[in-house]
Amino acid sequence: LKNYDEIFEAQTLIDVPTRQLSLGQRMRCDLIAALLHNPSILLLDEPSIGLDLRAKAQFHGCLRRYTDSQSATLLMSSHDIEDIELCERVLILNEGRLVLDTTLDALNAQYGRHPIRFTCTQAILETDGIKKDGDHYRCESWAKLLMFQRKHPEHHIENIRDTPFRLGELLKSLMP
Repeated sequence: LKNYDEIFEAQTLIDVPTRQLSLGQRMRCDLIAALLHNPSILLLDEPSIGLDLRAKAQFHGCLRRYTDSQSATLLMSSHDIEDIELCERVLILNEGRLVLDTTLDALNAQYGRHPIRFTCTQAILETDGIKKDGDHYRCESWAKLLMFQRKHPEHHIENIRDTPFRLGELLKSLMP
């Protein structure tokens, strides 16, 4: 984890003035700066905003490895479900008041994500994130499905069915 600039492909950004960086580039540099001193507590606010799918996946992998290897605590605020899934415990606030304090497992059990199911005009080899499921395929996230589609534009995905994480339903049930 010592070469964060390589992990986030930021080598070419080091000498670029901050005002000339895109939001995603600034976020990657901010994340590198946050990890440089090996903090035992990492406090992040909307850390993946502005990141493209690839950078976001790299960031999530890096955070998982960092918190595991350093036994670091991650405290994060985010509206992004994929960011929230990095955490074991979830707290939801409304107007500064705590309305839910639960574990990620309990949250998923009640309002959990379900795989995206789809068909394809031609056979797909199972890859990381896409598995055969009877006469359908399934993918665990939209990000993985989109990355697959970008890599393999010759595969025409059809009949997409998804039961998304029902965060909106959860929030409505918690609000007065």
